[in-house]
Amino acid sequence: MLALKLFEVGRLSSGKAGQLCGMGRVEFLFVAGRAGVPVVALDDDELSADCSE
Repeated sequence: MLALKLFEVGRLSSGKAGQLCGMGRVEFLFVAGRAGVPVVALDDDELSADCSE
């Protein structure tokens, strides 16, 4: 839970958080997503750019 919260607030990378939990980066990202923690942070400009392409 600590690694998840530190990742959520931007204090740990997904790789470091995964290491702290004893799992790989991709597995940690799946777990974070299932726990409701956003794994991608896009701002409004990035979202608009993606939608207009």
